[in-house]
Amino acid sequence: MPKRKKLFLALALLAIAVATGVFLRTRHRSPENLVATTGVMEATEVELSSKTAGKIEWLCCKEGDAINAGDTAIRLDSAEIKARVEEKGAALTGAESGITEAKVALENAFAQNESALFDSEATMAEVERALALLNEAKKNVERARGLFKDGYMAKKDMDAAEAANASASAVLSTARARSRSSQATLKNSEVNIKAARARINSAESRKAEAEAELKALLAGLDDTVITSPINGVIVYKAFEAGEFAAPGAPIYTIDDLSNLWARVDIEESGIQRITLGAAAKVALPGGASYDGKVVEIGEVGSFATQRDVTRGRPDIKTFRVKVSVAGHVGALKPGMTVDVSISTEQANVRDRD
Repeated sequence: MPKRKKLFLALALLAIAVATGVFLRTRHRSPENLVATTGVMEATEVELSSKTAGKIEWLCCKEGDAINAGDTAIRLDSAEIKARVEEKGAALTGAESGITEAKVALENAFAQNESALFDSEATMAEVERALALLNEAKKNVERARGLFKDGYMAKKDMDAAEAANASASAVLSTARARSRSSQATLKNSEVNIKAARARINSAESRKAEAEAELKALLAGLDDTVITSPINGVIVYKAFEAGEFAAPGAPIYTIDDLSNLWARVDIEESGIQRITLGAAAKVALPGGASYDGKVVEIGEVGSFATQRDVTRGRPDIKTFRVKVSVAGHVGALKPGMTVDVSISTEQANVRDRD
């Protein structure tokens, strides 16, 4: 081969190698006014689960069905809890009746106490009068004995004095007996008052306990009906009717497809080039492209794209960026991988200023 041809071939191969190297170095490089990366589509998502364990009685939807906020999505078997609600309702009614009866008993005890107090005061006054009469009769009999001894009183008069003394003593004994009886009645009425108050306290405690249990049961009954908190679409159904659901186990997963965004993770070396409100493009690989804008930039770095294995350089962290998408009309769905290009023109203008 002539030397000229060999030289031409060598130069051609060198040019191809240089062009290939330039292409390999630049094909992944974003233009200076864009940050290009891949992301994942996300949406507002809620999981519907039961607060209590129970058998699923009814489910509203299958995967892909739409549901509105406030719609009933799940009903659990509530027969047992309804029976307990009725039981506690009866217990509450019984406690309220007990309070009414105890209050009536308390009123009667107060009336009995008032009557016993009046009777006690009357019998005590009666004892005082009988005691005074007995003292007077004793004096009379002492005088009669002296007069009879000295011969100044007939025996029948002395006997009359003795009889009067004995009668006064009997009256005093009767008055004291009645006084003791009225005192016992008074004490009994006081005991009845304490007992009635204790019955009221006990009935009120039973009422409070029944009310608390009934309130908890009614809350549990409400929990057997589970509604959707958002408008959305059922994207996952974990159970079928008739199956047993544990507390907290997701039964439905609902996504609000009207509120979609692309989540991208930008290395710290590029995050300074991105600003809130920056224009963006979100595209399906090999598919349509949609306009978007940056609506959220994470303040704290997350996972590292490069780790320090030589202890000679720091880890390179990433920051979460949220890009809202408009006009996708159902083409984009949560979980899809998308290509995202974010304009840095606003950041460039800021840097120039």
